[in-house]
Amino acid sequence: MLFLFYMSSFNQVAKQLLFCMDFRYITDVLTDGGACEILQNGLLGKKEREQQMLKHGYLTYTRSCAWLGYSDQQLKHALRKGWTMFKVKVGADLQDDICRRRFVRKMIGADKITMLDANQQWEIKEAIEWVTKPAEFKPLWIKEPAFPDEGMHVQRGHATISKALELLGIGVATREHCHNQVIFKQFLQAKALSYLQIGSSRLGSVNENLSVLLMAKKFQSKSGLGDLCELVQHLIIFHYIPVSESLESKLIM
Repeated sequence: MLFLFYMSSFNQVAKQLLFCMDFRYITDVLTDGGACEILQNGLLGKKEREQQMLKHGYLTYTRSCAWLGYSDQQLKHALRKGWTMFKVKVGADLQDDICRRRFVRKMIGADKITMLDANQQWEIKEAIEWVTKPAEFKPLWIKEPAFPDEGMHVQRGHATISKALELLGIGVATREHCHNQVIFKQFLQAKALSYLQIGSSRLGSVNENLSVLLMAKKFQSKSGLGDLCELVQHLIIFHYIPVSESLESKLIM
């Protein structure tokens, strides 16, 4: 169905595509009519974006360069593979995090992008303090900063962290906390996320991934797919060409 959407005219398949999505419980932010409008608007410049994908492909980052416990020698080896965007694990020890992030920044240079992943380790105040202290290293975002039970309380969890870190120009991302389109909707409504790193395999098939990507467009949120690149090729093409129309801050791992 997605292949037909890329290759066929809008009127041939748009209704069929939207019929496959379940808009129950998200109609307060997105209806089939609103989704149809987004797809209709995405026709403008569609051919140019198709050519861009064929020529340059989609932006990716590596998450295996700075695992907790890596020695400096292992970091050096991992950081010399030609990547320009790196995700660094944090959360075990603040001083160790600062040293590792300083080492990574020195190795990759000031122009490369770094991101952080705390794997749901912190309390709310702790998360803000932990990310704020080494803010000098300018991460693009921090992923999964709050421990699961607190993080799922959207207003008190991610929204509080997101508001505090926004002042530093640091975004908040999540994947594991959001396991369906309704949770994504609530996070978007609460402005609790600035980056959607969608775990496509956690959602209810391709159909639910599409509705989340359309909601991200509606909220003008930065979004990407947080699963292995080879598993989401069809989704990222759909995301870029008819939906987001932009590659700004769009990353997959």
